[in-house]
Amino acid sequence: MSGWHGEQDYRVPVGEGIAVYTELQRRDGPSALLYLPDENHWVIRPGNIRVWYEAVLAWLDHHVRGEPWQRPDLL
Repeated sequence: MSGWHGEQDYRVPVGEGIAVYTELQRRDGPSALLYLPDENHWVIRPGNIRVWYEAVLAWLDHHVRGEPWQRPDLL
């Protein structure tokens, strides 16, 4: 999984996360990007934490356990 990215992340610019995701997509690699504009380097808002965990668990269910992809509910 390419991962998630917050707009307020001053450690890793948003463009870097998007570049990794784009390259994985270009190479047909399994990838997903969860963009959280109101987060920084860590996911700290309760609603965003829930979405983040749902996204990670859905990714693992699909790519490790072979279950059908199920998009997490977004706020």
